[in-house]
Amino acid sequence: MKQRELPSDPMEDSERLMEELLPMAKLLLERYGEFFPMGAEIGFDGDLQQVPAPEGIDQTNTMAAAELLRQAFAARAEDGELRARAVIQDLMLIEEGAERRAEAISIEIEHFTGYNVTMIVRYKRIDGRIAFEAPFVGDGVHRIFPPHRA
Repeated sequence: MKQRELPSDPMEDSERLMEELLPMAKLLLERYGEFFPMGAEIGFDGDLQQVPAPEGIDQTNTMAAAELLRQAFAARAEDGELRARAVIQDLMLIEEGAERRAEAISIEIEHFTGYNVTMIVRYKRIDGRIAFEAPFVGDGVHRIFPPHRA
């Protein structure tokens, strides 16, 4: 992977990725009741773009679609073209100790600086609209960029 010295704030890039993906996820949930995994990336030039799930995947295999997105991001990172990436997908959570299920989305964000988080955001359907709850934020899995070393 090519290393470049660029001023980049991982929190600012993360916000940009979330601002790109969350409204789209909300729109798709309200319109269709679900969505296929999708992603967004920020290149080293600072440009942000959405990345759709690869075509030709069985629409019920969301795990495979998310993994193909990650592989595409990894290839761009190896070429030195990727500063940050995010993958968002629709989930059904089964709450611990209960038989209830909760609808949620997962957003994983990874930045070349080593910043890496996974957020789980529950949502409710109220009169055909989606209302997001506060996110649960935890450390993400380093799939593309290594952890930051001080």
